[in-house]
Amino acid sequence: MYRQLKNPHFYLMILSDAFLFVVAHLIAYLIRFEFALNQSEVWQCTVVLPWLIPLKIAVFFFFGLYRGMWRYTSIRDFWHLAQACFATMLLEMITVLFLYRFASFSRAVFLLDGGFTFLLVGSLRMAIRSYFASHKRTTVGHASYVLPKHRKKVLIIGAGAAGEKILREIFDNYQLNYDVVGLIDDAPHKLGRSIHGVPVLGSVKMLPDIIRK
Repeated sequence: MYRQLKNPHFYLMILSDAFLFVVAHLIAYLIRFEFALNQSEVWQCTVVLPWLIPLKIAVFFFFGLYRGMWRYTSIRDFWHLAQACFATMLLEMITVLFLYRFASFSRAVFLLDGGFTFLLVGSLRMAIRSYFASHKRTTVGHASYVLPKHRKKVLIIGAGAAGEKILREIFDNYQLNYDVVGLIDDAPHKLGRSIHGVPVLGSVKMLPDIIRK
């Protein structure tokens, strides 16, 4: 925790999420009331947002969404994000019920808020991951490593979980100097499918023909 507080990226993550929390809540109101907010809805936003943003940040922190590095966002992180959004949605509704008895508040707004929070926050994390995954340069120590023009073409045998992990490691680590041209798997239903854009070319028995091609 102490190291996180000393990391400037930690505060950048919180600020970016806080901005998206505001945007998600405003979009929820605009969608719910068909882009025609009266003074009552504007007042609701002004009284809810000051406690809603800290609440969401606290819940996100509880679910560990500020511990990882966004460039390595995984399916597990999105699952935690979905849980955090659902938890904040419930807490929002309980808080409004306790403070205002839901007088003139629309329950649909908070349902939409949870959905838009997941979409916006998840999209930001995915955009950052995609940027680093497609970046052609990586830093090794104090030197800069450039993706070689001529890489060794390889095939990965196995289009399951293990093969996907190997493929992802090759994509993320350009020092390996490999160019994966295809996957090999004996399962007939996987033929013609692809993982991360790399096609399953055939079975092990077809390997000599595939290598020639």
